[in-house]
Amino acid sequence: MSINHTQYPDHFVSYETNRITCDYPNEETFLAALEIFDYEGFDTSTFYILQGNEGIKALDPNGEGHGMWSKFMRTMHSVVSEAESQSLIKLVDNLKQGMIHIAIPAADKQVRNKAYLIMKGTKGRRITYFDRFYVETFENAS
Repeated sequence: MSINHTQYPDHFVSYETNRITCDYPNEETFLAALEIFDYEGFDTSTFYILQGNEGIKALDPNGEGHGMWSKFMRTMHSVVSEAESQSLIKLVDNLKQGMIHIAIPAADKQVRNKAYLIMKGTKGRRITYFDRFYVETFENAS
């Protein structure tokens, strides 16, 4: 990979609330998708993007790298939802294998549907929407 595309808020990426997410198998498919999102009017600067070791560091699966509060949040999430804990483990594995993860703000259903169609059409994998109170998993697109 030529550069690392990781982008996230300055703080701990704890939970991707009101975001639709997917993993791209490589940089080529990720960049093609990013171009389409930009063309379709999405503000790509608001995307969380996780890639490789920098992405894992931003995600901080155990919360240890971002202090006691983040560690507590990770522990609480794993206690409340085993599925979320398994999803986090799978995401870390995917990042280690070279995939690129994106999370797009999509509280509005129309935005979410538009993002889903782009993700599906550009080989996005594990397309999932995280609401505050539920998780919606879409079929694998690839």
